Amino acid sequence: MSISLRLAVPRAAPPVLPPLRQSAVRAAAPAAAALRTGALRGCASLPLKPQPLLGTGQPSGRRGGAAVCHSSAHLSARTMQWVSAGATAVLLLAKGTAIHKSFLVPLFALLAPCSVISWIKSDYGQWTAFLALLVRLFFAIPGELELPLSTMLLVSVAPYQLMNLRGTQGGAALSLALAGYLAFQHFTRVGGLGKAFDQGSIIATLAIICITVIPLMMGCASLPLKPQPLLGTGQPSGRRGGAAVCHSSAHLSARTMQWVSAGATAVLLLAKGTAIHKSFLVPLFALLAPCSVISWIKSDYGQWTAFLALLVRLFFAIPGELELPLSTMLLVSVAPYQLMNLRGTQGGAALSLALAGYLAFQHFTRVGGLGKAFDQGSIIATLAIICITVIPLMMLF
Repeated sequence: MSISLRLAVPRAAPPVLPPLRQSAVRAAAPAAAALRTGALRGCASLPLKPQPLLGTGQPSGRRGGAAVCHSSAHLSARTMQWVSAGATAVLLLAKGTAIHKSFLVPLFALLAPCSVISWIKSDYGQWTAFLALLVRLFFAIPGELELPLSTMLLVSVAPYQLMNLRGTQGGAALSLALAGYLAFQHFTRVGGLGKAFDQGSIIATLAIICITVIPLMMGCASLPLKPQPLLGTGQPSGRRGGAAVCHSSAHLSARTMQWVSAGATAVLLLAKGTAIHKSFLVPLFALLAPCSVISWIKSDYGQWTAFLALLVRLFFAIPGELELPLSTMLLVSVAPYQLMNLRGTQGGAALSLALAGYLAFQHFTRVGGLGKAFDQGSIIATLAIICITVIPLMMLF
Protein backbone atom coordinates (compact mmCIF):
# COMPACT_ATOMS: atom_id res chain seq x y z
CA MET A 1 0.00 0.00 0.00
CA SER A 2 1.65 3.24 -1.22
CA ILE A 3 0.82 6.67 -0.01
CA SER A 4 1.69 9.76 -2.17
CA LEU A 5 1.80 13.15 -0.67
CA ARG A 6 1.59 16.41 -2.66
CA LEU A 7 2.72 19.52 -0.98
CA ALA A 8 1.22 22.79 -2.17
CA VAL A 9 4.02 25.40 -2.17
CA PRO A 10 2.59 28.90 -2.26
CA ARG A 11 3.92 31.19 -5.01
CA ALA A 12 5.89 34.27 -4.06
CA ALA A 13 3.74 37.33 -4.09
CA PRO A 14 4.99 40.28 -6.21
CA PRO A 15 6.70 42.96 -4.19
CA VAL A 16 4.45 45.74 -3.22
CA LEU A 17 5.96 49.14 -3.89
CA PRO A 18 5.14 51.97 -1.63
CA PRO A 19 2.69 54.40 -3.18
CA LEU A 20 4.15 57.53 -4.68
CA ARG A 21 3.39 60.71 -3.01
CA GLN A 22 1.29 63.17 -4.90
CA SER A 23 4.00 65.82 -4.62
CA ALA A 24 6.54 63.54 -6.34
CA VAL A 25 4.12 62.83 -9.18
CA ARG A 26 3.47 66.51 -9.65
CA ALA A 27 7.21 67.26 -9.67
CA ALA A 28 7.94 64.56 -12.26
CA ALA A 29 5.24 65.71 -14.69
CA PRO A 30 7.05 68.85 -15.99
CA ALA A 31 10.29 66.87 -16.38
CA ALA A 32 8.53 64.25 -18.47
CA ALA A 33 6.88 66.93 -20.61
CA ALA A 34 10.25 68.64 -21.14
CA LEU A 35 11.80 65.31 -22.06
CA ARG A 36 9.09 64.65 -24.64
CA THR A 37 9.47 68.19 -26.07
CA GLY A 38 13.27 67.86 -26.27
CA ALA A 39 12.90 64.51 -27.98
CA LEU A 40 10.55 66.01 -30.53
CA ARG A 41 12.91 68.92 -31.15
CA GLY A 42 15.83 66.57 -31.53
CA CYS A 43 13.92 64.44 -34.02
CA ALA A 44 12.90 67.50 -35.99
CA SER A 45 16.52 68.60 -36.30
CA LEU A 46 17.74 65.20 -37.51
CA PRO A 47 18.30 64.69 -41.26
CA LEU A 48 15.32 63.33 -43.11
CA LYS A 49 15.44 59.59 -43.79
CA PRO A 50 13.30 57.80 -46.38
CA GLN A 51 10.19 56.32 -44.81
CA PRO A 52 8.67 52.99 -45.89
CA LEU A 53 6.17 53.70 -48.63
CA LEU A 54 2.71 52.22 -48.85
CA GLY A 55 2.66 48.96 -50.72
CA THR A 56 6.39 48.28 -50.58
CA GLY A 57 5.99 45.19 -48.46
CA GLN A 58 7.84 46.64 -45.49
CA PRO A 59 5.96 46.85 -42.23
CA SER A 60 5.25 50.32 -41.03
CA GLY A 61 4.33 51.08 -37.45
CA ARG A 62 3.11 54.58 -38.27
CA ARG A 63 -0.43 55.34 -39.28
CA GLY A 64 -0.45 56.19 -42.97
CA GLY A 65 2.74 54.84 -44.49
CA ALA A 66 3.26 57.77 -46.83
CA ALA A 67 6.54 59.64 -47.33
CA VAL A 68 6.93 62.82 -45.32
CA CYS A 69 8.57 65.67 -47.24
CA HIS A 70 9.94 68.94 -45.89
CA SER A 71 11.28 71.88 -47.89
CA SER A 72 12.88 75.19 -47.00
CA ALA A 73 10.72 78.27 -47.20
CA HIS A 74 13.26 80.35 -49.15
CA LEU A 75 16.13 79.77 -51.54
CA SER A 76 19.47 81.00 -50.28
CA ALA A 77 20.20 84.51 -51.56
CA ARG A 78 23.93 83.78 -51.65
CA THR A 79 23.33 80.73 -53.84
CA MET A 80 21.28 82.75 -56.30
CA GLN A 81 23.97 85.44 -56.41
CA TRP A 82 26.65 82.86 -57.20
CA VAL A 83 24.48 81.29 -59.92
CA SER A 84 23.82 84.67 -61.51
CA ALA A 85 27.52 85.61 -61.35
CA GLY A 86 28.47 82.32 -63.02
CA ALA A 87 25.81 82.77 -65.72
CA THR A 88 27.05 86.31 -66.40
CA ALA A 89 30.65 85.07 -66.68
CA VAL A 90 29.51 82.37 -69.12
CA LEU A 91 27.72 84.95 -71.26
CA LEU A 92 30.80 87.20 -71.27
CA LEU A 93 32.78 84.39 -72.91
CA ALA A 94 30.02 82.55 -74.83
CA LYS A 95 29.91 82.65 -78.61
CA GLY A 96 26.43 81.23 -79.25
CA THR A 97 24.61 84.54 -78.76
CA ALA A 98 24.42 87.94 -80.44
CA ILE A 99 23.48 90.03 -77.40
CA HIS A 100 25.08 93.37 -76.60
CA LYS A 101 27.50 92.06 -73.99
CA SER A 102 28.31 95.49 -72.57
CA PHE A 103 25.04 95.28 -70.62
CA LEU A 104 26.49 92.34 -68.68
CA VAL A 105 29.02 94.61 -66.96
CA PRO A 106 26.52 96.62 -64.82
CA LEU A 107 24.42 93.45 -64.42
CA PHE A 108 27.38 91.67 -62.83
CA ALA A 109 27.96 94.62 -60.51
CA LEU A 110 24.34 94.36 -59.32
CA LEU A 111 24.06 90.57 -58.98
CA ALA A 112 27.51 89.35 -57.95
CA PRO A 113 27.98 88.00 -54.41
CA CYS A 114 29.17 90.42 -51.75
CA SER A 115 32.38 88.43 -51.27
CA VAL A 116 33.32 88.98 -54.94
CA ILE A 117 32.55 92.70 -54.80
CA SER A 118 34.48 93.09 -51.55
CA TRP A 119 37.48 91.28 -53.04
CA ILE A 120 37.49 93.56 -56.10
CA LYS A 121 37.39 96.62 -53.82
CA SER A 122 40.07 95.22 -51.47
CA ASP A 123 43.81 95.74 -51.82
CA TYR A 124 44.24 92.53 -53.82
CA GLY A 125 41.48 93.53 -56.25
CA GLN A 126 42.88 97.04 -56.59
CA TRP A 127 46.34 95.65 -57.35
CA THR A 128 44.87 93.24 -59.91
CA ALA A 129 42.90 95.97 -61.69
CA PHE A 130 45.88 98.35 -61.56
CA LEU A 131 48.32 95.83 -63.07
CA ALA A 132 45.77 94.69 -65.67
CA LEU A 133 45.21 98.30 -66.72
CA LEU A 134 48.97 98.84 -67.00
CA VAL A 135 49.30 95.74 -69.18
CA ARG A 136 46.44 96.98 -71.36
CA LEU A 137 48.15 100.36 -71.74
CA PHE A 138 51.42 98.93 -73.03
CA PHE A 139 50.41 95.65 -74.68
CA ALA A 140 47.60 94.31 -76.83
CA ILE A 141 45.28 92.06 -74.85
CA PRO A 142 42.78 89.56 -76.32
CA GLY A 143 39.34 90.95 -77.03
CA GLU A 144 37.74 88.39 -74.73
CA LEU A 145 39.48 89.99 -71.73
CA GLU A 146 38.33 93.54 -72.47
CA LEU A 147 34.89 93.18 -70.85
CA PRO A 148 36.15 91.34 -67.70
CA LEU A 149 38.69 94.14 -67.21
CA SER A 150 35.97 96.75 -67.71
CA THR A 151 33.85 94.89 -65.14
CA MET A 152 36.62 95.07 -62.52
CA LEU A 153 37.21 98.76 -63.26
CA LEU A 154 33.48 99.57 -63.12
CA VAL A 155 33.10 97.87 -59.73
CA SER A 156 36.28 99.57 -58.46
CA VAL A 157 35.16 103.11 -59.34
CA ALA A 158 31.41 102.64 -58.74
CA PRO A 159 30.15 105.20 -56.16
CA TYR A 160 28.76 103.74 -52.96
CA GLN A 161 25.37 105.34 -53.66
CA LEU A 162 24.99 102.97 -56.61
CA MET A 163 26.52 99.95 -54.87
CA ASN A 164 23.97 100.38 -52.07
CA LEU A 165 21.28 99.43 -54.61
CA ARG A 166 22.53 95.85 -54.42
CA GLY A 167 20.04 93.59 -52.68
CA THR A 168 17.21 96.15 -52.70
CA GLN A 169 13.96 96.17 -54.63
CA GLY A 170 15.31 98.95 -56.86
CA GLY A 171 18.43 96.95 -57.66
CA ALA A 172 16.36 93.85 -58.42
CA ALA A 173 14.10 95.88 -60.74
CA LEU A 174 17.09 97.38 -62.57
CA SER A 175 18.71 93.94 -62.91
CA LEU A 176 15.44 92.51 -64.22
CA ALA A 177 15.18 95.29 -66.81
CA LEU A 178 18.73 94.64 -68.06
CA ALA A 179 18.25 90.87 -68.09
CA GLY A 180 14.89 91.17 -69.83
CA TYR A 181 16.40 93.32 -72.57
CA LEU A 182 19.24 90.81 -73.05
CA ALA A 183 16.74 87.91 -73.17
CA PHE A 184 14.69 89.77 -75.81
CA GLN A 185 17.86 90.37 -77.84
CA HIS A 186 18.98 86.75 -77.54
CA PHE A 187 15.72 85.05 -78.51
CA THR A 188 15.08 87.55 -81.31
CA ARG A 189 18.50 87.35 -82.93
CA VAL A 190 18.98 83.59 -82.49
CA GLY A 191 15.90 82.90 -84.65
CA GLY A 192 13.18 81.97 -82.17
CA LEU A 193 12.60 79.76 -79.17
CA GLY A 194 13.23 76.52 -81.04
CA LYS A 195 16.65 77.47 -82.35
CA ALA A 196 17.64 78.88 -78.96
CA PHE A 197 18.09 75.33 -77.69
CA ASP A 198 20.25 74.12 -80.56
CA GLN A 199 23.65 72.70 -79.77
CA GLY A 200 25.51 75.92 -80.52
CA SER A 201 23.39 78.23 -78.38
CA ILE A 202 21.89 76.15 -75.58
CA ILE A 203 24.56 77.19 -73.05
CA ALA A 204 23.95 80.88 -73.73
CA THR A 205 20.19 80.29 -73.56
CA LEU A 206 20.39 78.62 -70.15
CA ALA A 207 22.61 81.44 -68.88
CA ILE A 208 20.11 84.02 -70.18
CA ILE A 209 17.30 82.20 -68.38
CA CYS A 210 19.31 82.18 -65.13
CA ILE A 211 20.07 85.92 -65.16
CA THR A 212 16.42 86.66 -65.98
CA VAL A 213 14.75 84.40 -63.42
CA ILE A 214 17.00 85.23 -60.46
CA PRO A 215 16.28 89.01 -60.39
CA LEU A 216 12.59 88.15 -60.72
CA MET A 217 12.80 85.86 -57.69
CA MET A 218 14.71 88.49 -55.73
CA GLY A 219 12.16 91.15 -56.54
CA CYS A 220 9.02 89.09 -55.93
CA ALA A 221 10.11 87.01 -52.96
CA SER A 222 11.62 89.98 -51.09
CA LEU A 223 14.60 87.94 -49.98
CA PRO A 224 16.60 89.43 -47.14
CA LEU A 225 19.37 90.80 -49.30
CA LYS A 226 20.77 93.78 -47.48
CA PRO A 227 23.53 96.01 -48.84
CA GLN A 228 26.80 95.05 -47.18
CA PRO A 229 29.43 97.60 -46.26
CA LEU A 230 32.02 97.15 -48.98
CA LEU A 231 35.69 97.98 -48.77
CA GLY A 232 36.65 101.10 -50.62
CA THR A 233 33.16 102.31 -51.64
CA GLY A 234 33.96 105.96 -51.14
CA GLN A 235 32.65 106.10 -47.59
CA PRO A 236 34.94 107.45 -44.91
CA SER A 237 37.59 104.88 -44.08
CA GLY A 238 40.01 104.68 -41.20
CA ARG A 239 42.66 102.90 -43.27
CA ARG A 240 45.86 104.58 -44.22
CA GLY A 241 45.88 105.55 -47.87
CA GLY A 242 42.36 106.97 -48.00
CA ALA A 243 43.75 110.29 -49.21
CA ALA A 244 46.64 111.36 -51.38
CA VAL A 245 49.98 111.76 -49.62
CA CYS A 246 51.55 115.16 -50.25
CA HIS A 247 55.11 116.30 -49.61
CA SER A 248 56.51 119.72 -50.32
CA SER A 249 59.93 120.89 -51.43
CA ALA A 250 61.89 123.39 -49.38
CA HIS A 251 63.13 125.40 -52.38
CA LEU A 252 60.67 125.97 -55.22
CA SER A 253 56.98 125.55 -54.47
CA ALA A 254 56.10 121.90 -54.98
CA ARG A 255 52.53 122.80 -55.87
CA THR A 256 53.70 125.07 -58.71
CA MET A 257 55.98 122.39 -60.13
CA GLN A 258 53.21 119.82 -59.90
CA TRP A 259 50.76 122.05 -61.76
CA VAL A 260 53.35 122.75 -64.48
CA SER A 261 54.12 119.06 -64.92
CA ALA A 262 50.40 118.18 -64.98
CA GLY A 263 49.78 120.79 -67.67
CA ALA A 264 52.76 119.57 -69.71
CA THR A 265 51.53 115.98 -69.44
CA ALA A 266 48.04 117.01 -70.56
CA VAL A 267 49.54 118.87 -73.54
CA LEU A 268 51.54 115.78 -74.55
CA LEU A 269 48.44 113.58 -74.26
CA LEU A 270 46.72 115.71 -76.91
CA ALA A 271 49.73 116.92 -78.94
CA LYS A 272 50.30 115.64 -82.49
CA GLY A 273 53.85 116.88 -83.12
CA THR A 274 55.53 113.94 -81.40
CA ALA A 275 55.92 110.20 -81.90
CA ILE A 276 56.41 109.16 -78.27
CA HIS A 277 54.67 106.20 -76.67
CA LYS A 278 51.93 108.19 -74.93
CA SER A 279 50.88 105.35 -72.65
CA PHE A 280 53.88 106.21 -70.44
CA LEU A 281 52.26 109.58 -69.71
CA VAL A 282 49.48 107.89 -67.71
CA PRO A 283 51.63 106.67 -64.76
CA LEU A 284 53.73 109.84 -65.07
CA PHE A 285 50.64 111.97 -64.50
CA ALA A 286 49.70 109.87 -61.47
CA LEU A 287 53.14 110.55 -59.97
CA LEU A 288 53.45 114.27 -60.79
CA ALA A 289 49.89 115.67 -60.63
CA PRO A 290 48.98 118.08 -57.79
CA CYS A 291 47.44 116.64 -54.65
CA SER A 292 44.20 118.51 -55.25
CA VAL A 293 43.75 116.82 -58.64
CA ILE A 294 44.48 113.35 -57.22
CA SER A 295 42.15 113.95 -54.28
CA TRP A 296 39.37 115.11 -56.63
CA ILE A 297 39.72 112.00 -58.79
CA LYS A 298 39.52 109.78 -55.69
CA SER A 299 36.55 111.75 -54.26
CA ASP A 300 32.88 111.04 -54.91
CA TYR A 301 32.75 113.51 -57.81
CA GLY A 302 35.76 111.91 -59.48
CA GLN A 303 34.36 108.42 -58.92
CA TRP A 304 31.06 109.46 -60.51
CA THR A 305 32.91 111.02 -63.46
CA ALA A 306 35.04 107.93 -64.06
CA PHE A 307 32.03 105.64 -63.61
CA LEU A 308 29.85 107.53 -66.12
CA ALA A 309 32.73 107.89 -68.59
CA LEU A 310 33.36 104.15 -68.42
CA LEU A 311 29.67 103.46 -69.00
CA VAL A 312 29.69 105.75 -72.05
CA ARG A 313 32.79 103.98 -73.37
CA LEU A 314 31.07 100.61 -72.91
CA PHE A 315 28.02 101.50 -75.01
CA PHE A 316 29.29 104.16 -77.44
CA ALA A 317 32.39 104.84 -79.51
CA ILE A 318 34.48 107.64 -78.02
CA PRO A 319 37.19 109.62 -79.85
CA GLY A 320 40.65 108.13 -79.64
CA GLU A 321 42.01 111.31 -78.03
CA LEU A 322 39.84 110.68 -74.95
CA GLU A 323 40.99 107.09 -74.42
CA LEU A 324 44.20 107.97 -72.55
CA PRO A 325 42.60 110.66 -70.32
CA LEU A 326 39.95 108.11 -69.30
CA SER A 327 42.66 105.52 -68.64
CA THR A 328 44.46 108.10 -66.51
CA MET A 329 41.40 108.66 -64.33
CA LEU A 330 40.83 104.93 -63.98
CA LEU A 331 44.48 104.27 -63.12
CA VAL A 332 44.46 106.92 -60.39
CA SER A 333 41.13 105.63 -59.07
CA VAL A 334 42.28 102.02 -58.68
CA ALA A 335 45.92 102.73 -57.78
CA PRO A 336 46.81 101.07 -54.42
CA TYR A 337 47.80 103.41 -51.64
CA GLN A 338 51.24 101.76 -51.44
CA LEU A 339 52.02 103.20 -54.88
CA MET A 340 50.32 106.55 -54.25
CA ASN A 341 52.52 106.98 -51.18
CA LEU A 342 55.49 107.22 -53.56
CA ARG A 343 54.30 110.66 -54.63
CA GLY A 344 56.63 113.41 -53.42
CA THR A 345 59.31 111.00 -52.25
CA GLN A 346 62.80 110.36 -53.61
CA GLY A 347 61.66 107.04 -55.05
CA GLY A 348 58.71 108.66 -56.83
CA ALA A 349 60.94 111.41 -58.23
CA ALA A 350 63.45 108.84 -59.49
CA LEU A 351 60.69 106.80 -61.17
CA SER A 352 59.21 109.95 -62.74
CA LEU A 353 62.65 110.97 -64.01
CA ALA A 354 63.19 107.54 -65.58
CA LEU A 355 59.83 107.71 -67.40
CA ALA A 356 60.39 111.29 -68.54
CA GLY A 357 63.96 110.55 -69.69
CA TYR A 358 62.73 107.63 -71.79
CA LEU A 359 60.04 109.82 -73.36
CA ALA A 360 62.59 112.59 -74.06
CA PHE A 361 64.89 110.05 -75.73
CA GLN A 362 62.00 108.79 -77.86
CA HIS A 363 60.93 112.31 -78.83
CA PHE A 364 64.32 113.67 -79.88
CA THR A 365 65.23 110.44 -81.68
CA ARG A 366 62.03 110.11 -83.69
CA VAL A 367 61.62 113.80 -84.48
CA GLY A 368 64.95 113.83 -86.32
CA GLY A 369 67.38 115.49 -83.92
CA LEU A 370 67.61 118.51 -81.66
CA GLY A 371 67.31 121.01 -84.50
CA LYS A 372 64.06 119.66 -85.88
CA ALA A 373 62.61 119.32 -82.38
CA PHE A 374 62.09 123.11 -82.31
CA ASP A 375 60.35 123.35 -85.67
CA GLN A 376 56.92 124.89 -85.81
CA GLY A 377 55.09 121.58 -85.78
CA SER A 378 56.86 120.07 -82.79
CA ILE A 379 58.04 122.94 -80.59
CA ILE A 380 55.06 122.66 -78.21
CA ALA A 381 55.67 118.97 -77.64
CA THR A 382 59.40 119.65 -77.18
CA LEU A 383 58.77 122.28 -74.48
CA ALA A 384 56.35 119.93 -72.71
CA ILE A 385 58.95 117.14 -72.82
CA ILE A 386 61.54 119.46 -71.29
CA CYS A 387 59.13 120.42 -68.49
CA ILE A 388 58.28 116.86 -67.49
CA THR A 389 62.01 115.98 -67.53
CA VAL A 390 63.35 118.95 -65.58
CA ILE A 391 60.72 118.99 -62.81
CA PRO A 392 61.39 115.42 -61.53
CA LEU A 393 65.11 116.25 -61.65
CA MET A 394 64.51 119.31 -59.45
CA MET A 395 62.38 117.26 -57.04
CA LEU A 396 65.09 114.62 -56.82
CA PHE A 397 67.83 117.10 -55.83
